[in-house]
Amino acid sequence: MVTTKWQCFLWWVISFAAGGAVVFAQGGDAANLRLSALRERAKEVQSRTFGRAEECRSRPGLDCIAGEAGELRELLRDYSVWKLNEAGGDIDALRADFGTVDDGWVQERFSLMDRAEGNGRSKRGLGVPPHVFKELSSGREMIVVVHRFGSTALAFPSGIVIVQGFRKESGRYVFAAETGDSLFGIMDVDPVVKLESPVPGEMWLLISGQVAGFMGHLGRARIYGFDGDDFREIWKPEDRETLRLTVKGDEVRSTFLAPRIYRFGRDMQNCMDETVRLLPTGVVLARQANNGECGDPGRQR
Repeated sequence: MVTTKWQCFLWWVISFAAGGAVVFAQGGDAANLRLSALRERAKEVQSRTFGRAEECRSRPGLDCIAGEAGELRELLRDYSVWKLNEAGGDIDALRADFGTVDDGWVQERFSLMDRAEGNGRSKRGLGVPPHVFKELSSGREMIVVVHRFGSTALAFPSGIVIVQGFRKESGRYVFAAETGDSLFGIMDVDPVVKLESPVPGEMWLLISGQVAGFMGHLGRARIYGFDGDDFREIWKPEDRETLRLTVKGDEVRSTFLAPRIYRFGRDMQNCMDETVRLLPTGVVLARQANNGECGDPGRQR
């Protein structure tokens, strides 16, 4: 058999392409292994927080599981830095990866319980997809990731909220700061809202959720600012019953039930309506109204 130079060239092209495919596949395998390792480590750490539920009931607060919370922060921080640099700052890729990690142990446990009960799929998972935001402001690229992990017994599903900030520096993404301790204890995280920041070069986020251990719906909300270097807590209202938040432009409206008062032989509650405005100096009260007694949250408008 006579081999022409064109056949040799074609064989070289095919061999080169095959070699590249192998290298690419090996790289993909390494990335998948790294993600799988993160997922398993996160589930192991989260399972330990559930195992210490009795201790945490007698000693409530983040300090009871400070070690586990610190481990989760470090795992997530290291993976975010690696993934952002590996994927060129692709926040969709980062969000997809963390979607299989955040609250993974709870989701897996509920899924097993549902299958044992004959349900086709898990209906009671507490986790939500991670929230990832990117902003380019004043020539600076910033990324914020919001995570939530369940932290105590299934009957009292309070959670750890981890908010981490990153920036691009000399062509690479680096970790900058983290926050979220004052959100510890909420059962779930509502959709995080990226606000219209009145401060150039600072990203503002509204994070809220339902507080665990309350017979009813007690909501907690925070507004954080991130400037690429550090976080600051801009708005920290008290926890409010049946809290509902609406964002419109530079205003955040809250409707909620006022604290209960005992009058005329019965408990009474008033419907409150409060709006705050976002200013460079901070958050200020713009409007407030007491809409009178309403034991029924449906009367809030």
